[in-house]
Amino acid sequence: MSVNLSPIGGAAAQFFDNNGNPLAGGKLYTYAAGTTTPRAAYTTSVGNVAHTNPIILDSAGRVPGGQIWLTDGSVDYKFLLETSFSVLVGTFDNIPPAISGSAADIVYLPAGTGAVATTVQRKLRERVSVLDFGVNTNPGITDMRPAIQAALDTGAQHIIFPTGQYAIGASLIVNPVFCQLLEGTEGGRTDAAGISIILALAGWSGEAMLSNVAPASFIDPYRVTVRDLFFNGQNLVNDGIAFTGMNSAEISDVTVVNVRKRGISLLNSAVGTLPFANNTLIKDCYVRMPNDQYILNPVTFPITAAYYIQGVNHSLTRCYSDGGFYGCWLADASTDNNTGANQVSYGHFEGFINTGIFNDDGNGFNQITYNRIHPIYAAVDAAITTTQVGISIIPVTVAGGNIIAGNYLKTLKAGPFANTSIGIYLGGTAFTSIVSENAIKSFVGGIYILGGKNRATNNYVDVSNFPYIYSGVDCKANDISGGFAEFPLTGVNAILTDSTSGNVNFIQDIRTQDATFQLYIGNTKPANRPAILSVYKAAGAQTIPNVTQTTLTFDTVLADTTAGYTPATGIYVAPVAGYYQVNAAMTLTASTGVMILSVFVQGVDVLNNKSYSATGVGVAVSGIVFLDRGNSLQISVLITGPKDTEVGRQNTWFNAVLVSPSL
Repeated sequence: MSVNLSPIGGAAAQFFDNNGNPLAGGKLYTYAAGTTTPRAAYTTSVGNVAHTNPIILDSAGRVPGGQIWLTDGSVDYKFLLETSFSVLVGTFDNIPPAISGSAADIVYLPAGTGAVATTVQRKLRERVSVLDFGVNTNPGITDMRPAIQAALDTGAQHIIFPTGQYAIGASLIVNPVFCQLLEGTEGGRTDAAGISIILALAGWSGEAMLSNVAPASFIDPYRVTVRDLFFNGQNLVNDGIAFTGMNSAEISDVTVVNVRKRGISLLNSAVGTLPFANNTLIKDCYVRMPNDQYILNPVTFPITAAYYIQGVNHSLTRCYSDGGFYGCWLADASTDNNTGANQVSYGHFEGFINTGIFNDDGNGFNQITYNRIHPIYAAVDAAITTTQVGISIIPVTVAGGNIIAGNYLKTLKAGPFANTSIGIYLGGTAFTSIVSENAIKSFVGGIYILGGKNRATNNYVDVSNFPYIYSGVDCKANDISGGFAEFPLTGVNAILTDSTSGNVNFIQDIRTQDATFQLYIGNTKPANRPAILSVYKAAGAQTIPNVTQTTLTFDTVLADTTAGYTPATGIYVAPVAGYYQVNAAMTLTASTGVMILSVFVQGVDVLNNKSYSATGVGVAVSGIVFLDRGNSLQISVLITGPKDTEVGRQNTWFNAVLVSPSL
């Protein structure tokens, strides 16, 4: 039992009556607060000898032994003081036991309605410094990993790494069930003083400097935040941070340098098992990979990627990387399709060996937007033996829905393989992606498309060879439109196509530095973006019954690029959706009353013109109509009599021209 010194009469206290005289022989009763239930008080700090109740004061009005000790606990005391003749002097209620000095005994009540009381000890332990566990911040050969791990294992919500350097010889492991925040000071973009640096020691053991206990299921509350820490692997460690199966984590203002394989990684659990990584935010981070070491010894330094991302719904924003085989890799690593719907935005990826942002996930629906991307440009360029690509989308299975927009891609210095460099590459399994508003400069090829139903619009492409290339059996129904293409004007064309595939793609409105220069090579221009044109005339007369809506038939073809018109029925079927200019005219062979020439779309009159006719006089109708693919259109006439008449072959014709496709 723990006892504390009473705040009333606790030590050497003297009691007086109401006239100021010592309360000789006075009586002091001790009760539970608010009651007349006796509660013991004690004579010593050990709490093993109880006072009498009441306590009888000596002739000087003092407590025998000079001390009153009260039991610890949640119940307060009430004191009742009387004279030796049992005359009440005073009642003192709700007296708390005196504070023992232990934080575990001090009540802490947060502000606000509904706040729940706790102890000061519990409140303080929500935030733990690694220094509390004997960690030495001076750089050296002493392994501080055991002490830091002890701090992590407390389960404290907030683990502080004060300014200093922390040497570790093995992986630090967080348990995501604790939902911890690991925080240093001024996360650091350089090795400057005033930051929290974690250093790898010689003789390193483990895959990553910081990893986690893999969660057992999606229902585990596994949120971990890492903020303002600087990891220096000193070319001894494979990974900086590697989290597996993590849900709703955050890595922000973190620097990772000199690791052999990957800077920051989010990994799925084993193939076919749950949980997979999801909903993690990586922001304002910097990763530098040792390209020079890779070139000298690629076996020891298999630098995969500065950022290696598996799982879904992650966001990588305002992050910077220098080096790595890939700057950022959205990696499926299998065909289980547990990667996709990720966002990489406002980043800066430079100095990479192969690809700035590489995506091979099988789900698609990623957003790669507003990044700056620059391949390797150091003196080691001569050792680079691989094609360099700014952004590459090559799903392991057919996938689409990716958006690549607003990125700036530029080679800063060309190596020997620069003659095969490509700005943006969409592989044969990449479908229904949007490539828009990107600026590609100083690469050899601009945008290379092998898949189908992709749309490349309003891009600026300034390259030394083909701004656009598309080919392959799966390359069909792509739309390349808008934007500007700058390229050499001698022997090179803006768009190189596969002349053997026979697939139809759509190319329009590409501006070049010379508007008269040939834009296409390979397939002919109509094969890639056909002119949608039908022109027919009437070769013979057609009888029009009086007061009967009648479809005109035009039986002689002058031009028809898509065989959209059927002379026998007089019906034109739109081959693609878009806005069409429709024109028609007819001339009667005899006088009649009013005649109305109309354009019907799907059986509805959408355009018409009226005329009062005489022999040899006609009527024309003209306008722009919207047709969905497969919509029917026909030219129809209505005469009001007084008799049947004929439409002659002179000046009777029809044409439909696509003026603006809707893709």
